[in-house]
Amino acid sequence: MVIPNEILPVAQRPCFEGAYYRKLVSSHDYWRGIEGTVILPAIVFDEDRKHPKKPGQYLDNPSIYVGGSMGNQETDIGLTWEVVREENGQISKQRKAFRPFLRRTEHASGQKAIFENAPTQKEYYWYPGEEVKMSLVLLADKKVRFVVEGAGKKFEKDFDCDGYLLNTVGEFNRVNAID
Repeated sequence: MVIPNEILPVAQRPCFEGAYYRKLVSSHDYWRGIEGTVILPAIVFDEDRKHPKKPGQYLDNPSIYVGGSMGNQETDIGLTWEVVREENGQISKQRKAFRPFLRRTEHASGQKAIFENAPTQKEYYWYPGEEVKMSLVLLADKKVRFVVEGAGKKFEKDFDCDGYLLNTVGEFNRVNAID
């Protein structure tokens, strides 16, 4: 299908060093968001790659996320393999479930870079084999909404991003990564 005035994506882009990932990126155009559905992967860790400073954790950490870039500000927002709060109230030493995270870079407006996780609550834990739908939508100037839902659970958060403006071109992406 031909879309009038559509800007096509470039054929290839350089990769971020230090991670293994598959990244699908839109063209640089007037987008308002991205959504997708995925079955969370089964994970088999390399026993020779344990984290020397965090017993019970591995150096490799899988994540599945969406994000974008507008106004010289980037976002990565999705699910990463994380620690959980155990039934006894303690935080696990091992990563045991996919949990939502939100990351943005700083912006020329003075907005600071930030990385945050969803609370360590079981209603925000997803597990390998579960199907989830993720979306990231530009709601208004400087405001995006992230939603992940599936397996009877839902996490939703509005997130401030000064570079994301309704009348600005940008790009959105979907990433499967091992960091």
